[in-house]
Amino acid sequence: MKQAPTSKTKENTPIATKAPEKEYDQSMATKANTKAPAAEKECDQSIATEAPEKECDEPIATKEIAHQQALSAAVCEQTQNISDTETPCKQLQKLEKAEAEEPIAVDNKIFIVLRGYPGAGKSTLCRAIKAYYGESNCIACSYDKYHWSGNDDGKGEFKFNPSIHKQTKQWCKDEIMQSFENNVSVIIADNAHFEKWEYAKFITAAQTYHYRVLVIEIRSETPHIARIEHLKHMQQKYRHKQCLLCTMQHDRCKMRVADHILSIFINKWQNDANAIAVDPKLDETEQWSTAELKKLLSTSVVI
Repeated sequence: MKQAPTSKTKENTPIATKAPEKEYDQSMATKANTKAPAAEKECDQSIATEAPEKECDEPIATKEIAHQQALSAAVCEQTQNISDTETPCKQLQKLEKAEAEEPIAVDNKIFIVLRGYPGAGKSTLCRAIKAYYGESNCIACSYDKYHWSGNDDGKGEFKFNPSIHKQTKQWCKDEIMQSFENNVSVIIADNAHFEKWEYAKFITAAQTYHYRVLVIEIRSETPHIARIEHLKHMQQKYRHKQCLLCTMQHDRCKMRVADHILSIFINKWQNDANAIAVDPKLDETEQWSTAELKKLLSTSVVI
């Protein structure tokens, strides 16, 4: 508690007013090293003649007591649910435990659906998102991951195994649903998703578990060359330099999808009005920047 002014410094002490205690103390500190104005001296002299020094100090002491009482009341309010018999250390441990047991805030949980043709760069974008959020906070699942010798995307050698192709769909579904139950912060479904029903069940589950949902589509056509035109390119064995699917099929796709299979994919594609469309990064030197990811992943889309 600050000491009340003594009679030795009284002549330099301003009258106690209704201003906050902090401002009052600052004025005392400032005026202690300066000569008080004549008006203040006259006022101080009147205090000395009209009232004892103790009466002048009473407002300061009263405010300090009130301040201490307010602080005590605030502390009591914060710890009102904690037993009085607990030590401060135990009280702190109890509060920390309660905070740790709270579920992840809804804004911090996100479910991302990636969709696009083989060779579009979905896996590249997926790895960039995992790096952005931190590997330990993410689960990413794709059918392709089960065909890598390291049992994860990009690890080891990729060799497509047709004998497990149907099983990979169920494995991926199970992993995503388990991740929802485990409250994983970031869950990514990294598959072609040509038709909306393929990921609709995951969106329903994500909303049940209070995840924010983003559907990100990597473009496969331009304003000048539509996807359907690639069918003609394949029939004529012609490669158009500005056709995105030509580049994806011949330069980017690790499985080298056959023409008749890609034709099926083109015909079954469904547009999603809720999807965020992004341009593909077809050059190996192109990378997703932090600024691009921040803008993309902070996009608000109501699904």
